Amino acid sequence: MYSEKSDNERNYDLLLNNPKKFIVENQKVIQIIINRYHRFGFIPANEKNELLQYINLRLLDGILQKMKLQYNPQYFVSTYFATVVNNLCKEYLNQRSKDNKFIDIDQLPKEKIESSNENCNLLIDEEIERLERIFRLFHSKKPKVILALKIKFRITIEPIDLCTFLSIDKLQAEELLIDIRNNLILLNKETDFFDYFANLSNKFNPKKLTGDSLRHWTYTKIREIIDMLNQNGRESAYDMETFGTLFEKFTEKISKVEQEFIYISMGNGTNGIK
Repeated sequence: MYSEKSDNERNYDLLLNNPKKFIVENQKVIQIIINRYHRFGFIPANEKNELLQYINLRLLDGILQKMKLQYNPQYFVSTYFATVVNNLCKEYLNQRSKDNKFIDIDQLPKEKIESSNENCNLLIDEEIERLERIFRLFHSKKPKVILALKIKFRITIEPIDLCTFLSIDKLQAEELLIDIRNNLILLNKETDFFDYFANLSNKFNPKKLTGDSLRHWTYTKIREIIDMLNQNGRESAYDMETFGTLFEKFTEKISKVEQEFIYISMGNGTNGIK
């Protein structure tokens, strides 16, 4: 994603070669998840530090080693790590409910795991809903913001994304997407990604873009969104990487019905990025 080493590559390198530093650099992710559990009433404020210590000790006591063995490169390291931390929070709550008797989460009855998963999903869904409300503030530019973020975080581009960005129909988008995916495989740097999509836009739209202008516009929108996520005294404290994780979850939740609605309602919108 960056001109040198992406956040994901750096995280993966630390996970493999310097796990202690990996934990130190990802404390903010742990804090965000703990704060969500507190906000939803699962733990009191005076227990947050205890939970933080519990998570860090469990990470050092074999969990990171398991992460190394089980990590799937298809996903961001931060996404996988957030899932692991969520599971450790559930493990802590289950341990506490059993009078501090240690219980391996894999040994919990199925219904208890499902109940914990429901609580975890509520936390994630609440954040996704907040992000969706923020996207609505962009009105006609919402689909273009979403595509720009997909470029930044290297998330799969769908035909509907191209329809609004290039003002083309779905059939054209589906045909074009085959070539796009083949070309993207050859790109490594974030700047190359933005250059590619700027050049693509220039083939269809009269308003000319440069990769630098598209990248700058994208980062400006990211800062605006992060500021809105973190405002009103919320304890989320999103940064670029944790926002990327949330956005990835958001894209997984977007339904085909919603995408069709975007296409129908925005298909005749203005071209280019403003």
